[in-house]
Amino acid sequence: DNAKKTYTEITVEKLNEMFDNRSSEAGVAKENMDQIRNMMGQVADSFSVTKIGPGETIAGYATEKYLIKGPMEMEIYAAPSLKLPALYYDAMKMRVPRNPMFDTSKLYDEMKKINGLPLKTTTTMKMMNMEMTSTTVVTSVEKASIPATTFEVPAGYKEVPMKF
Repeated sequence: DNAKKTYTEITVEKLNEMFDNRSSEAGVAKENMDQIRNMMGQVADSFSVTKIGPGETIAGYATEKYLIKGPMEMEIYAAPSLKLPALYYDAMKMRVPRNPMFDTSKLYDEMKKINGLPLKTTTTMKMMNMEMTSTTVVTSVEKASIPATTFEVPAGYKEVPMKF
């Protein structure tokens, strides 16, 4: 919190524990969420990743094409030469808010099967007889060292406990 010059530290394990101990999703009872999901046409809560084969060259990198099926469908073109850290998708689970329509943590667990950094993603979502498609494409990749100072707590900042 730059305004208060404070920061908080928490482990991924502790954060997961805090999320898992919540008694409901987004403050809505499970029975109500099931009704909402059914009405919206989002009753499936599982995902599968299938490697399709070679993909396009994107930003100068050869890619492999993957298909994710579940409550939404995704085509992903990943560059195997651009390796991701082992905990990348676990970190993504922390970054993305919980979705009341499906369990995003299951999506990111399944995405661990993807070899390399996704450079193009096309997502198609069908809901209430409507379809939305969005595509994101990386246009350039820059490789550089990250100085250790990037992760240092700024001078004058005070550690405070996590609040929810």
